[in-house]
Amino acid sequence: SPTLNIAGAAVNQVESGRIRLTEAAMTGSPYFQGGFIHYDGSANKLNIGVHPASNSTVGDDINAIQIARATGAVTFTGALTGTSGTFTGLTLTGSIDLQDDDKLLLGAGNDLEIYHDGSNSYVSESGTGALVLQSNGTAIVLEKTDGENMILANTDGDVKLYYDGSEKLATASTGVTITGALTGTSA
Repeated sequence: SPTLNIAGAAVNQVESGRIRLTEAAMTGSPYFQGGFIHYDGSANKLNIGVHPASNSTVGDDINAIQIARATGAVTFTGALTGTSGTFTGLTLTGSIDLQDDDKLLLGAGNDLEIYHDGSNSYVSESGTGALVLQSNGTAIVLEKTDGENMILANTDGDVKLYYDGSEKLATASTGVTITGALTGTSA
């Protein structure tokens, strides 16, 4: 198969439309371990990928990056890692998997942080503004994972505070309703 030498490394083209960059020059039976660049005319995509196995089975190729010819859309397969980067119009499907103490940082000054420290979860506003929760729906609800209400703030309506799932205080247009005893202490 033809070989193209770039900066002393062997680049082997072993099948039509696919350029292989292997760890060592191929001798005898072709071994694909390394990387490749391939244009798939039937899917109209440029594939850049790796071949982790020491064999010549094209089915073992992993298309790590696919670039669509018509739109330029880029698809990544596997983990996307790095220390910095800028994406415009990023759309994700699936989950963002952040580990303990990894933070989702939002805002030009990273003013809003969402993270888990291994024991507790945090939504932290460290900028000069307020942390605002808004809803155009029926309510804002703080509840336990089993669905037990702790605070219920109904849109254009009452706000209710709960103790162990039991409503104890509710605002109304006429004032406040308290369920149970009201205890006061002097300062």
